[in-house]
Amino acid sequence: MLTIHCTLRARPENTADLSARLAIASQTYMRDAGTLSWTVHQSTSDLTAFMIVEMFADEAAKAVHEANPYFKEHNAIVKPWLVGFEVSLWRSLEGGYVPVEPVELKK
Repeated sequence: MLTIHCTLRARPENTADLSARLAIASQTYMRDAGTLSWTVHQSTSDLTAFMIVEMFADEAAKAVHEANPYFKEHNAIVKPWLVGFEVSLWRSLEGGYVPVEPVELKK
């Protein structure tokens, strides 16, 4: 499983627009094959700060996400609204993810 952690900082005048757009993105991307989760969070202390946590079954699922036509459109729209962003990619540890239906761990 792959997890992408993305932090975004919006221009104050674009905070509401970014918030709305990210909610639409979440609903759109959750339909992609192999996307396990695509959640958006907003800081409680700084409303211009957002965090996105994307979880994909594997590299192929991440590629499906990146090939979604909405991906390029979304990025072009929100980029001017940002003062900064950071993206990091993480891989799950064996046994470090418990699916909805628990399975017996390998020993």
